[in-house]
Amino acid sequence: MRRRDLLRYSLLGLAAPILPRPTQAALPSAKITRIRFYHASDSRPIFNQSGHIVTVETDTGITGIGEGGSRDTVEQLAGLLIGENPFRTEHLWQLMYRGYFYPPGREKIHALGALDLALWDIKGKALDVPIWHLLGGLTREHIECYSTGFPSAGSLRDTARACINGINFGTQAH
Repeated sequence: MRRRDLLRYSLLGLAAPILPRPTQAALPSAKITRIRFYHASDSRPIFNQSGHIVTVETDTGITGIGEGGSRDTVEQLAGLLIGENPFRTEHLWQLMYRGYFYPPGREKIHALGALDLALWDIKGKALDVPIWHLLGGLTREHIECYSTGFPSAGSLRDTARACINGINFGTQAH
């Protein structure tokens, strides 16, 4: 590296905290207006993984979708989020994690994960980029998938196609 380049890059590095990040500059002003919980009808209370769906709605019309948690833990955390800026994902994660006197257990972390996923979904939709791009970029060319609890639709190929085409949860909004 030439000395002149080192000086130029050093000066750019010093200015970086002053300049807004491109993703932050492109985000609209928004507030969380409503959080909904949809109970998955095929939920198994003995199995400790939730298939419940959570949506986080904003005043800009963007809705984020997450999965996990139970109605009571999502409801408790949702009270902390209403009126907040959905694009402050790290701040909101910390707020939900530290928001109450007692430390969170697995149940609260599961609900926190569902809401966090919905917040990242909102940010990706607002910027019109996939979430993996916001989280550091592409790290592999494929991902292995498996079905947990999806009803068989015949052959493995037919079941995979049915899973990709969507699931009718028979949900009920709460």
